Amino acid sequence: MLSLAYRLNPSLPLSLAGALLLAPGIALAGWVAYRFFYQGVPHYLLGTLAIILILLGGVSLAPLPLATSIVRLQATVARATRRQEPPTAYPRFRRRHRRPPPRRMSQPRDPLRELPRGS
Repeated sequence: MLSLAYRLNPSLPLSLAGALLLAPGIALAGWVAYRFFYQGVPHYLLGTLAIILILLGGVSLAPLPLATSIVRLQATVARATRRQEPPTAYPRFRRRHRRPPPRRMSQPRDPLRELPRGS
């Protein structure tokens, strides 16, 4: 099921996987803030890493509503096309319009019917 979801619409699983970066980023930012404000120990590199993780998770979380709406749109289109298919397996053939019968030489010509279409 997951491989099918990834193959048909990779934006949804990739957005969810990127959003998982938020949890360690927030946890690491909380720990760095605690150490800095209560113990006075600055962790500049870990703080920068926490900010990067939070930003990457937020950027991955932003297109998540778009990805879910794409999935809904695909389902709606699939439902609509299923409804329009004929019940048989054979395709429907359109009837072509019949040509008018050839004019006999005894019939008089109508000059108004033979005008070009643009005029």
